[in-house]
Amino acid sequence: TITVNSGTATLTATVTDGFGNPVVGATVTFSATGTGNTLSGPALSNTSGVATGTLSSSVAENKTVSATASGTPLTQTASVQVTSQPPPAALAHTLLTQGYATANGKVYTTASIAPAANALITVAVLGHRAYGANAPPVVTGGGMSAWDVVQTVVFDPASGGLKRATIYRAMSAAPGSGPLTITFESSVSNAQWIVSQWTGVETSGSNGSGAIGQLGADAVDNSNGLTVNLAAFANPANVAYGVFGVGSNQADITPGAGFTLIAQQPSMEGTSGDLLAEWAVNSPAVSAVWSGLNGGGMGVEIRAATGP
Repeated sequence: TITVNSGTATLTATVTDGFGNPVVGATVTFSATGTGNTLSGPALSNTSGVATGTLSSSVAENKTVSATASGTPLTQTASVQVTSQPPPAALAHTLLTQGYATANGKVYTTASIAPAANALITVAVLGHRAYGANAPPVVTGGGMSAWDVVQTVVFDPASGGLKRATIYRAMSAAPGSGPLTITFESSVSNAQWIVSQWTGVETSGSNGSGAIGQLGADAVDNSNGLTVNLAAFANPANVAYGVFGVGSNQADITPGAGFTLIAQQPSMEGTSGDLLAEWAVNSPAVSAVWSGLNGGGMGVEIRAATGP
């Protein structure tokens, strides 16, 4: 996709003979359907049989690009969409803060954050309670007027979990700044948190609700990892956000294949708890790997903006 008048598409043609060998020095000429087109060329294929060109246009429409090599038509074509407006910015992630606390307590405070306007802010929180998991804690502050629960999961063991991981969301057109306060209903042995900022997201709805698509959660005992399966994403620019916790006091979780680590926070004390967050573009199988541990996980589809 390119923008009318200012955008340029790079075209590549590979010329081979009947045996798949590259053809050197073939004269490649590109052409495109529609009007208002400016095409470079012709170009000669290099030692790899590759020739390149460019296309720009003063008319917004879909173009079908074809090519000939020394007068012989190439069977493949390519599609270029010329739009009147720039495409929306890609969805991007920034880690705002992360941390953990080993002191028994009900209230924990993070470092200060300064969210961007109209960005989705997510908070992943893990807490351990010796007599069964608390309800999801209450999150306040961070320059936001409210924080809403997105998803939560209890694990370790799944039949009567001692740990709860929860994801929260918020969004503001005019956010403030400051630390987050995480308040549990009763004391927990330790707590971990990871705070993320997502820009280029859908801004409809209330407090970031429009940026949230599918949700999933699961818990397993004595496993070597977990996959939370979501359905195929309607928009390939949407992002999978994964949050996983295990019963370990060390960093024992590895992101799933194709996922990028956001942060990992182990409890670093005798009472176990390890929290990991990750993300990947257009990856509905949200997974993480560990070895022989009780664990839980959540998968969230974060929706990219659909307009400029």
